[in-house]
Amino acid sequence: MRVWKDLYEATSKVKRDFSLDLILATQDDLEKYQSAWLTVYPKALREGRVLYAA
Repeated sequence: MRVWKDLYEATSKVKRDFSLDLILATQDDLEKYQSAWLTVYPKALREGRVLYAA
């Protein structure tokens, strides 16, 4: 939960002219749902950017 709070705080203070959606997922979740078309994971994996990885 701390990672989510840190990401939210860091991105909410930045002025930007684009929208931002944060998705917090484990590597297991990404692998499990990478092809699940009713989830956000396939599009996030195709078009998203990694902000934090541990």
